[in-house]
Amino acid sequence: MNKKLKRYLILANLLALAVILNIIESFIIIPLPIPNAKIGLSNIVTIIVIYLFSCREGFLLAFTRVLLATFLSGRYGQFAMSFTGTMLSTIIMIIVYKLKFFSIIPISIIGSIFHSVGQILGAAIFVVGSSLAFYYLPIMLLVSLPAGLITGIIANKFIKIYQIKNKVITLEDDKVN
Repeated sequence: MNKKLKRYLILANLLALAVILNIIESFIIIPLPIPNAKIGLSNIVTIIVIYLFSCREGFLLAFTRVLLATFLSGRYGQFAMSFTGTMLSTIIMIIVYKLKFFSIIPISIIGSIFHSVGQILGAAIFVVGSSLAFYYLPIMLLVSLPAGLITGIIANKFIKIYQIKNKVITLEDDKVN
């Protein structure tokens, strides 16, 4: 199979996985005093794509996932918050990744924190129309830290297993940064 075709097929499957994880997670109710608190399982896929493919493809995957998951789930009311949270966190994770200072787990935690910041920003601008939404940020950050840790550990484990099975460090040969 042609290398480029194989790459696109893998990315398409990872996008499908991210969308499915996002939709499934929306049905899971976590017993916390924070409405709609989620771990961010689809972010695991974004981190994997950034590390094993490229930052560009990680960004495109996150962007497309938000659009598809919103369309397929019908959760249009949450789109602004989901979109701003996902895009801000992905951009920040890419910047931190390119600095080559942090490993996967801290990058995931940073991404989780900025996802909360982005969600609050989206709520303040598009939903509430007021900076009062930022009063909710400290509560959301309490969930962000363990959520980022969990997703980072899972992404890290997957990448290590992938590297061992494929005897490669990354898909460096195929990267298109």
